Amino acid sequence: MGTQYRLSSEAVVSEVIDGEAIIMDMAAGIYHSADGVAAQIWEATQSGTDRDTIVHGINLAYPGSDHASEVGAFLDMAVAAGLLVETETALANGTAYVFGGGVYSPPLLHSHGDMQDLIMLDPIHDVSEKHGWPVRMEPAGSTTTR
Repeated sequence: MGTQYRLSSEAVVSEVIDGEAIIMDMAAGIYHSADGVAAQIWEATQSGTDRDTIVHGINLAYPGSDHASEVGAFLDMAVAAGLLVETETALANGTAYVFGGGVYSPPLLHSHGDMQDLIMLDPIHDVSEKHGWPVRMEPAGSTTTR
């Protein structure tokens, strides 16, 4: 079995909705999206499918060229973004994933930081009775009032 992937930490959460993977890094406050083939690759990593099997499945589903470098680049982007880590240990849920559907487009990981302040709010502790959530509380000793 080749290299498998798992989420890098408990702070990374994801869901695939209507063919789009929404991936949130709650610690960094960054959300990522991947659609089409990229969402399929993401979903396959979460089912425990190893890198070689993902490449083979994409090549079968989208014949005409070898997509190994594009699949590898996507997985490398996810690792570099701190979303996935490589593991040689067989994951317990390593089930087969079926690829296909739609038109092939190179898999891309889109990263967004525009909601970073909101994502990083602590809804339990960063609240104000006066304003409610989401309001970032000022550190103790701060002279700024809201």
